[in-house]
Amino acid sequence: MQDVAGCLRRLSERLQRDADGIYRDLGLPFEARWFRLFRELDRGGPLAVTDLAGRLGVTHPAVSQLAAELLARGLLRRLRDPGDGRRRLLALSPRGRRLRASLEPAWGEIGRASDGLLAEAGGSLLAGIGALERLLDRRDLRQRVRARLKQRLLDHVEIVPYRPRYRCHFKALNMEWLGKYFTAEPRDLAVLDDPGRRIIGRGGRVLFARLDGRIIGTCAIVPEGNGDFELVKMAVHPAHRGAQAGRKLALAAIAEARLLGGGRLIARTSNRLKAAVGLYRSLGFADEGADRSGQYRRPTIVLALDLKRRPDASSRGDPPRYPPGRNGAGPKCLDKSRRNGIK
Repeated sequence: MQDVAGCLRRLSERLQRDADGIYRDLGLPFEARWFRLFRELDRGGPLAVTDLAGRLGVTHPAVSQLAAELLARGLLRRLRDPGDGRRRLLALSPRGRRLRASLEPAWGEIGRASDGLLAEAGGSLLAGIGALERLLDRRDLRQRVRARLKQRLLDHVEIVPYRPRYRCHFKALNMEWLGKYFTAEPRDLAVLDDPGRRIIGRGGRVLFARLDGRIIGTCAIVPEGNGDFELVKMAVHPAHRGAQAGRKLALAAIAEARLLGGGRLIARTSNRLKAAVGLYRSLGFADEGADRSGQYRRPTIVLALDLKRRPDASSRGDPPRYPPGRNGAGPKCLDKSRRNGIK
């Protein structure tokens, strides 16, 4: 029995650490040990501390301590019991209800990942716990949920083609990162001011990422003149980095370059842009060293993807399927919509 209790306690502590890591990854101000109390109030509140202790099967002081932490963070509020003015009830605050809406996707994925772990483990309780621990050694709950959430975001990002009214998004998104890390050079401005002539007119493509009706990212491919294409002007709105828009744009650009018969896809970037470099490498781009073309004054490196090589799972993208009739207009430029993205 001691072995079972020890294993369960160890497993519970491990899963709680993983859940806390998931909340940190998502930027959610929440802790796993609050879950049962928070969820009980969400489903059945307002409730008194005594009622909560009975429902949760824990002591009155334990509930009071958790409630004090949640009250201090503004996630709960105290109410007077309408049937007994001396009795105080606990309920989710407006801030708590807003947080709960953000927590729901994470809770769903944690539940599904946990179900998958149990299905993989199987067997008796002790054998199952041991199997769960071995599975978590290979890939913990945090990693499993993070992968599921990334895939969920990836599935929700749409790729849409260039439209003249999207031109200001193309420029605004790129000027944001150029202004943050470098200085826009004449070559940058020439392309950003006229992508219709400088990219599409040369046989290239300009693509946009859209999430929930908002334009959140862009990129383009331009023919190099020797059968190769260059992936240029990849940019994602600051509020939506991490939403997998960059990956989906890159996959769409790879698919477009293959459709156009390209031999290689070149990406010129900087070692300062660690996320971009990491993305290209994860998709199979190989480092070719410093850029000696002289196209830019800023230090630039070259990465290249062999489009003729059979793509592996990491760099295989379907040709973009552009949704018809959903091109939304919305605000014209980045500076008018920094908080919520671009429509």
